[in-house]
Amino acid sequence: PGFSVAEFTKPLSAEEKQTADMYRRAWELIEPVELIQPKKGSEESEENEDQQAKLWHPPELSEKQVRWVEKNSDAIELALQASARGPCVLDDPTHGPFYHAYELARLLGASAQVLQSEGKLEEAFDRYRVILRLANDLRRRGSVFGWGDYYRVDSVADNYLPTWAASQGQTPERIREAIAELQQITQDSPVLTDFVKSKYVRVRRLLSGDVESLANLDLLDSMESNLIWYHCFGSWEITRA
Repeated sequence: PGFSVAEFTKPLSAEEKQTADMYRRAWELIEPVELIQPKKGSEESEENEDQQAKLWHPPELSEKQVRWVEKNSDAIELALQASARGPCVLDDPTHGPFYHAYELARLLGASAQVLQSEGKLEEAFDRYRVILRLANDLRRRGSVFGWGDYYRVDSVADNYLPTWAASQGQTPERIREAIAELQQITQDSPVLTDFVKSKYVRVRRLLSGDVESLANLDLLDSMESNLIWYHCFGSWEITRA
């Protein structure tokens, strides 16, 4: 295949596994926002859907955001601790995707907005830093879902960082320093060829009937779903191919 499969899929260290588990645990701790769910299709429903869209990327800080952040201080703290441990793999081709990174990123973004409103710009920037590192971790050995979710997670920081730069008390020197830090995080991001390698590994394992790969099938990936269909009901096509 042009690369070492053994090297690309080498077992994760105990520390990497623990870091990934901390991110997953942080998501499990998240308490949802109280949103009224009126009957779908009604005018009230359409209004509520619009409110939900504004909740995640609001033009200004809302009381609902503040309450959400206050309720989830434990989840935020655990995510910060996980990020401080270093890189990990959240979407390993030998395991299933981490479907909840975007929700975790939204919580961190809301937390950053709250901190900005309090004038705590350094603490807010730390949240954005964590979001971008989380996005990078999704790309390591990432599947279609991991790479797709990377852009959604990354967009949370992209949407809010301009407000951080324009905050009262901000200085040109700190903005330049922040740009340098963000450039370093970008440089540390896995390259696109990792996605191709990950896809190759997952496809070969699915075709071989690997039990663990089948158990962690990414149903959002139409290619993988089709492969299972062919494997179960059209094995002659796989053999012919």
